[in-house]
Amino acid sequence: MRLKVILLFLMVGVYLGANSKEITGCTTILVGKNVTADGSVIMGHNEDMGDLSGRLVFQPGKRQKESEIQLNYVTIPQVEETYAYWASGNSQAVADKHYDGGWILCGMNQWGVSLGCNTMATREAKIPKGKGILRYSIRRLILERAKTARDAVDLVGKLIDTHGQSDSPVAYCIADREEAWLVETTFRHWVARRIKDCEVHVEANEYTIETKYDMASDDLIAYATKQGWYKEKDGPLNFKYVYGDPENLDLPRNISRRYQGTYMLKNKNGLITVKTILSVLSQPPVQMPATQAFMVWHLRRKMPVEVGCVMWHGMSGANTSIAVPVYVGSTKVPAEYTSAPYCYDSVSAWWQFERLQKLFYPRLWEYAHEYPDVRKKLRKFQETIFKECADIEEKALKPRDQENPPGLDVILSNFTYKTLKNALKEAIAAASLSKSAD
Repeated sequence: MRLKVILLFLMVGVYLGANSKEITGCTTILVGKNVTADGSVIMGHNEDMGDLSGRLVFQPGKRQKESEIQLNYVTIPQVEETYAYWASGNSQAVADKHYDGGWILCGMNQWGVSLGCNTMATREAKIPKGKGILRYSIRRLILERAKTARDAVDLVGKLIDTHGQSDSPVAYCIADREEAWLVETTFRHWVARRIKDCEVHVEANEYTIETKYDMASDDLIAYATKQGWYKEKDGPLNFKYVYGDPENLDLPRNISRRYQGTYMLKNKNGLITVKTILSVLSQPPVQMPATQAFMVWHLRRKMPVEVGCVMWHGMSGANTSIAVPVYVGSTKVPAEYTSAPYCYDSVSAWWQFERLQKLFYPRLWEYAHEYPDVRKKLRKFQETIFKECADIEEKALKPRDQENPPGLDVILSNFTYKTLKNALKEAIAAASLSKSAD
């Protein structure tokens, strides 16, 4: 009986979310190191950007000569060195058409600092277009400049305090090998909360930080008081209800995703792995038809950062796709993954995985029961990847006594590159197994 009630609740949430004006989309799961099976910090994310095509890019670190950097829509001082990073995001064509050149959605840099974001709705008035700093630019700067998750939190706060956030408020979900942070922002303000080591937090598309936070804008209370949103007699300032848009709070579509994730991870202290989070990301209503990409960051402290930090990345939706391990120490990505035209392209990796999602997502019941060969083929390949990962990590960490042994970057780059190529082949083959592929 209880299961039926849960399923009904989730179905109602999906229906209402699909038939309302509420913000729906990205889901992020932050897992403290005391809750995971191996003592690592883990973060999972579904990036729900709709039908906007996506790509996976590696950006090398660089010594910078310029004293300033021009971003939409501000100019700020440049740093002497920017860090290398992997980023998942919109294709350049999509970015140029819709987002003023901004494209980075999620990523991980050479220190293992990892980032996912969820859009929010605030009652604050928007900053006029052409002023403030884009959330895309903030994400880029986090990846280029943050050596720790705390560095990233400080950077977000400073940028918003100084320039304001011009396009859309977001929750910045940030993790490194030691800890995870949640930074919820408006156009002009922010609050940050460190996720406890013994905590699992699921973030959808509305504010969750209320009266307990670790850091915040200096004028958070003064501004809300001046606007008439808060009075001292009300008690501690509740960020969610004071700064959140009242029409976009406690909505079924967001509640259902948070409930689903929390319910699946309940009573799993000390048992949570990458596979656990992938399972959550693949379940309705956490996965949506709008899922552009999904990621699980596995941030391990007891290994060299090059091997210990992995961004498991998949194009399109987790239920009908393949998660590929992208190691911090890897630097090569196949050309098929680096671009995705606005319209269907037979070469683009993103479009091939999106094809699978479009074939099966509207009828996942049929996918599970009428296309067992497709499901079996994808799952078998995914398990092969997990096994190969264990082997390559053992090889990478094993002392090598030959005269000129390959470095970690070579071993990990070749493995990531090969696995990305093979995953694409599997996606194409899986689509051909469907009688409705044409």
